[in-house]
Amino acid sequence: MKAKIKFKILLKYNYVKVLILIVFICLTNRAVNDQFSFLILSDNPFRNFSIYIIIWLMTLYVCLKTAFINNVYIRVLLAMPILLSTYLNEMFYYLSHDSIAYSDMTNLWLSRAEYK
Repeated sequence: MKAKIKFKILLKYNYVKVLILIVFICLTNRAVNDQFSFLILSDNPFRNFSIYIIIWLMTLYVCLKTAFINNVYIRVLLAMPILLSTYLNEMFYYLSHDSIAYSDMTNLWLSRAEYK
């Protein structure tokens, strides 16, 4: 009887974790429709869209695996890069009102040399 109660509590807790991850992903990805339309209108839409979906699935897998690791210290260690990248992306969006892209990172890196 006690095992069934513990399992139900654990199951509810896991649903809460998955729900929080889904909300986190939805809130931090604003321009998904624009990205899909850009990929569909590109030169090779099937290849580009496939790569995009594969990257998304790998990211979702890593987030879920990180959320369900039993060791708290390892979970925090693995969550730090996700936290840092999300923070930098949100800060860039707050300052420029646009999502960060590879060309933005290149421009930031090149402009860094001008200040030295």
